[in-house]
Amino acid sequence: MDLIMKKIFACIALSAPLFSYAFEHGKVYYSFDSENEARVIVVPAEEDNHYYINYRNFNHHYDNQTLLYKQIKNNINEGFYYQLADTARVNLRNELNKTLIHGTLYSYSTVFLDDDSKTKIIYAGDADIVQARNVKEAYHKRQLDVSSKVAAKKLIKSAQENFNSACKQAVNIDIDWNAFVSQELKAAPAKLSSYLGALSKICAIDSDYLEAVNSITQIKVSPAEDTTQQKVTLADNQLTIQIASEQPNLPETSYQAIFTIL
Repeated sequence: MDLIMKKIFACIALSAPLFSYAFEHGKVYYSFDSENEARVIVVPAEEDNHYYINYRNFNHHYDNQTLLYKQIKNNINEGFYYQLADTARVNLRNELNKTLIHGTLYSYSTVFLDDDSKTKIIYAGDADIVQARNVKEAYHKRQLDVSSKVAAKKLIKSAQENFNSACKQAVNIDIDWNAFVSQELKAAPAKLSSYLGALSKICAIDSDYLEAVNSITQIKVSPAEDTTQQKVTLADNQLTIQIASEQPNLPETSYQAIFTIL
């Protein structure tokens, strides 16, 4: 911890304020109040006010994963927070707080995770090109952004096998591959794996949810009209999933979409 803190203090001495609104480069932050030397990398995304955030050493399932956030200004003060895109979840806040370290005041932000942990982090320097690239690649991997139909089918097969085991049933899956191909989205059905994974998790909640999932006899899959907005419906024992190729934070939003309609 001492070595990392020395690096942090050296960078802070030359740095801009924590989480500047207009930075172009990714930035690296380290915890200063935890034993795990937790690290966060924040990298600007393609859309304005959106950022990729990668976590490490939080002893959490987000570790080594990248999620997409929207930066929103606080209503009360000049601080801001990062809201997980397409959800109500907030994992990172900057409320203009400061802490005294070795006699010097430093700005810090706080990471809030769904295990009720709170970790304070301070700026440690800019991310290099490789770090920024790796952060973005981790996001696309999490999004199941594969490049071929073969790769998509492998992911679907694995997820379907896990679903059959977790939910103790088999379900008929009808994918409109031609519709995806016609929209140049031949590999997008790979994202069905995330929805099957969501169903598997829901089956494990309790017997009532297991029964609800077991009532589904068919899953119909097609492309969504809006590439950024999924549509999931349930009627007459058929789960209809319209996959949005650019739906953000797929593990969270696919689970949320299915859970709310069961």
